[in-house]
Amino acid sequence: MDDPAEDRQPLRFLFLCTGNSARSQIAEALLNARGKGRFQAESAGTDPAPRVNPLAIDALREFRIEWGGREPRGVEEVRDQRWDFVITVCDRARESCPTFPGRPVTAHWGMPDPAAVEGEEARRRAFKEAVLMLSRRIDLLLALPIEKLEHQAREEHARAIAAATPSPAPSLMDLALRPRREDPPMKYALISDIHANLPACKAVLEHIGAQPGLAATYHLGDLVGYAPWPNETVALLRGFRVDGIAGNYDSTVATDYKHCGCKYEDPHQEELAHLSYEWTRAHVSKETKRYLAALPFRMDMRPRGGHVPGPRVILVHGTPTLNTLYWTEDRDDAFCLKMAEQAGARAGDVICFGHTHVPWHREVEGIHFVNTGSVGRPKDGDWRAGYVLLDMGGEMPQVEFVRVEYDLEEAMAGIRRSDLPDDFAEYLAAGGKPAVAGGA
Repeated sequence: MDDPAEDRQPLRFLFLCTGNSARSQIAEALLNARGKGRFQAESAGTDPAPRVNPLAIDALREFRIEWGGREPRGVEEVRDQRWDFVITVCDRARESCPTFPGRPVTAHWGMPDPAAVEGEEARRRAFKEAVLMLSRRIDLLLALPIEKLEHQAREEHARAIAAATPSPAPSLMDLALRPRREDPPMKYALISDIHANLPACKAVLEHIGAQPGLAATYHLGDLVGYAPWPNETVALLRGFRVDGIAGNYDSTVATDYKHCGCKYEDPHQEELAHLSYEWTRAHVSKETKRYLAALPFRMDMRPRGGHVPGPRVILVHGTPTLNTLYWTEDRDDAFCLKMAEQAGARAGDVICFGHTHVPWHREVEGIHFVNTGSVGRPKDGDWRAGYVLLDMGGEMPQVEFVRVEYDLEEAMAGIRRSDLPDDFAEYLAAGGKPAVAGGA
């Protein structure tokens, strides 16, 4: 059967800045390169410059994106055309943006002007950061089922993208351009069980961004389920280049399995869990589903490098055997050592996992076992989002459990506006203690 999407006309995007010489040109090039078939992008300026800044072209080419070759033009040249989206990328353009016919979606993706940075090297770096920031936003856009959304929902999502990608604080490019250190960072942020709670995910990523000396952030799965933002949550993590593994919810949704692999304590929990699972399967986009399907079961890291002996950090969702098996704190030491044997772990190694939504840490025969808790659906009576900072730089692993307040009211309101059971909103507020919904 033919896919009706193949017959759709591409959505038309207009990016506006003042000079149409840098930011809007970069956005146009990125969306045209990555959104072929779905989107068609152009750009203009409220006060066009004589030419495109060559540093913008150079920065695009470093990321293997070709500039379209069109010189700056004024907004009056495109004002009478039909646009589905009009997005301003600088504050001055936002203030003087004209009205367009046909009621296009409007959004502001404000960002610093890289051309205003002083010093040649700093300016080149600023252009690369501009490409990275806009690339994150384009990634979020591409992950949305934008063609299926009504006008108001399109506008809400387009405007939320800028808030989800604040300015370029520690990016891959930023790390690459920093002076080399004799001792590389060995501290990791580990997040798990976000469960489509976008407000909690945003708050945690912002909190992590303020932590000094981090080598990387990884997720331990269960990105979707129980809240109404599965696509947006996946897009946010992809935009921030957060790699990770598949939780049971991720792999079951990706493969259209008969259920989510969750544990239930009574028939009511089971009913609610099934409602969540079917809602999630019906609302994930094809792009989100492909991403979930590609997540690995396990990740291993050697903080000191694979060329020398040293401790490993092993990431799984449930256990090293199955992502549906619950590794609760009341499991005895013998069970922990059995799982360590399955993982091939030895003294000095750290096995990190989630799935139970309750954080804990134990050392058995020199092996550290760390449950990272839950970002979006804690079950320890504390409604705040949780994550772990793991420092492997010393003689012994250092584990810090971190809690972050987030906009709980926004999360609860989003659930109530959706077709998901209202029970899930109350569950968030209670930190999971009343146990009105199924496990994950």
